Amino acid sequence: MLIKVNHYVFIETTEVSVTQLIDNIAGCIEANYFAFGTKAETLIRLKPVFTKAIIPDLYFFTVEDWKSSPEAILDTIASKLACKSLVVRSSALVEDGAKTSMAGAFLSILGVNGNKRIELVRAIDQVSESMTGDFRDQILVQEMVQNVAVSGVIMTFDVQHGAPYYCIDFDDESGLTDTVTGGNGVHKSLFVYRHADDSLILSPRVASFLGLARELERRTGCTALDIEFVMDKAGQMFLVQARRISASGNWHPVTERRVKRQLAFVEKFVEDRSKKREGLLGNRTILAVMPDWNPAEIIGTTPRPLASSLYRHLITDSVWRDARAAMGYRQLPATELMVLINNHPYIDVRNSFNSFLPAQLPDSIGEKLVNAWLDRLELHPELHDKIEFEIVPTCLDFCFENDFGKRYEGLLNDKEFMVLRESLAALTQQCLAGGSLDQALTDSHNLANQDSSGIDSDDPYAQLSRANFLFVECKKLGTFSFAIVARHAFIAESILRSAVKRGALAEKRLNEFKRSLRTITGNMVMEFSESCLDQ
Repeated sequence: MLIKVNHYVFIETTEVSVTQLIDNIAGCIEANYFAFGTKAETLIRLKPVFTKAIIPDLYFFTVEDWKSSPEAILDTIASKLACKSLVVRSSALVEDGAKTSMAGAFLSILGVNGNKRIELVRAIDQVSESMTGDFRDQILVQEMVQNVAVSGVIMTFDVQHGAPYYCIDFDDESGLTDTVTGGNGVHKSLFVYRHADDSLILSPRVASFLGLARELERRTGCTALDIEFVMDKAGQMFLVQARRISASGNWHPVTERRVKRQLAFVEKFVEDRSKKREGLLGNRTILAVMPDWNPAEIIGTTPRPLASSLYRHLITDSVWRDARAAMGYRQLPATELMVLINNHPYIDVRNSFNSFLPAQLPDSIGEKLVNAWLDRLELHPELHDKIEFEIVPTCLDFCFENDFGKRYEGLLNDKEFMVLRESLAALTQQCLAGGSLDQALTDSHNLANQDSSGIDSDDPYAQLSRANFLFVECKKLGTFSFAIVARHAFIAESILRSAVKRGALAEKRLNEFKRSLRTITGNMVMEFSESCLDQ
C-alpha cells in the first residue's frame, strides 16, 4: 500500500496494524511540520522564513550561561543588539507548551537601555529570579519596537470554546506595547470568522493582522495560535510572540461545524427578514442594536432569556406600534420591533421607520421615504442612536423644510412634499392638543395607585393568577402609557432643538428650562449634591 503524506513522505507497507500506520503517519507529519520550542527558540526558527512581519532582532541564553559568564553575554548583546531600547523577557522551559502556556507568570521588562550595563544587568537578574529556578531556563533580550501605533493579541480561535473566529484585542491609542497583554488601559476587540471572504475585510489594518495570523498558521502547521504583534506608525508589522493555545485540547471537536451551520441559518434568517414584506413599506431592512427603544442600553447586547422575553412582551411585541398608532402614526400589521439572533437583540429598522409615518400619508410617498431613510442610516451608521433627530422627521418642527431639503434633495416632487408636510402638520397638531398625553398620564397615575401587594391565599395558582393580572395591567396602563409619553417627549425635544437652530430660542435658556424640570434623575442628582454639602 502506498500512502502520500503532505506530498513529502511516502510510506510503503503490506502487513502493519492500523495503529502502527497511524503512528507512522503522525511521525512523518510531525517531522515535516514546524517544531515549537521555548519562546525564544520559536521566534528564532520563524525569523528567517516569516514574511508578513518583522521579528525584531533577538539574542537568548540560559540562566546557567548568565551565571557563569555574564560579561561575555553582555558583550554579545552589545554587538548583536546595538540599540538603546531593549526588552528583557523570560523564556522558561515551562512556558508556551502545548498543554500549558504559563502566560504572564514570569517577568518581562520593557524599555531597558542597552547602553547602560548596570541597567541591563539589573533587568536580566530580575527576569532570571522570576522564573522557576531551573538553570536551563532562558532569558530573551530583544530589540524594542519604536513609534508604536498598534499593539495587540490575536487568538486564532475563541479560547474558551474553540469557535472559529480570529479574536483580536488591540490598543491603537496609548502607543505602548503591553496594555493588552498586561490587562492595563482600554483596548478594542474584533472578531472575524475564520472562513469569511477576504473581500469583506474593508480595513487594510485588520487585513494586515489577519495576514500575519494566517502566515503563522501555514508556517507552523498549527491553527490554534496565541500571537502577540505590534504595528509601527509606518504600518510595518512586527511579530513578538507566537505560541500554541494550550486550551485547545479541551475544545469540543464539532464546535467549528456547529458554528458554520448556525451562521448559515443566521444568514438565511437575515436575508429573509430583508425581503419585501406585505403591509410594510421599504425594499429591505437594517438590523441594529441602538435605534428606537435601544435594547443595547435597556437590556444589554446579550440579555438573559427572562430579560429579553419580558422586554418583548411588555414593549417590542405590540405596545411600541399600538402606542404610536394611537397618536396618529401609521397602523402597522402584527409585526415585532425586536428580533433575537443567537440571543443578541436587534431592532428591525424598517419596522421602526414605518411606525413613524403619519397615518394619512399615501403608500407611494411612504415607500420613497422609508427607502431613503434606510439609505441614509447605511451611509451614516454613526446616527443609529439619533434616528428621530437626524434621519426621520417624526413631527413638523421649525427646521423641517431646510433639513429635509439638505438630506433628501430631489426625493419628492413639490406636490408630494406638500402632502408630507401637511400630514406631519396634522399629526403634530393632534399631539400638541394633548389628548393622548393626558390619557397616558392618567393611566400611569391609576397604575401607580393600584394595590400591587400579594394575596393572603397560600394557593400557588391564585398567586400566579394575581401575578398575571398585574403583568397585564403593567402592559396596558404602564408600558403603553410610557411609550406615548416618551414619544411626546421626543416631539417636544425636536421642536425645542429646531427653535434653537433657527435662533428663536437661546441654547442657554433651553438648558435652564430643562434644569428647572423635576425628574427622578434630577432629584437624585440634587439630593446627592445636598448630601455632599452636608458632609
